Amino acid sequence: MLGMYLTTAFNFLTAPTPKTMTEDMTGIWTGLSSALWKVKEGITNILPEIMVF
Repeated sequence: MLGMYLTTAFNFLTAPTPKTMTEDMTGIWTGLSSALWKVKEGITNILPEIMVF
């Protein structure tokens, strides 16, 4: 997962055109946002179960 983001980051850093760079940057942020949201949802789902114990 992290390797995919690093590869994308490397690709957008070495991309020759600003347009491609902007598109890749948007893709990275979208991917990171959705990943963080899934982590947040996972924690929210697990917390009540932990609190029971």
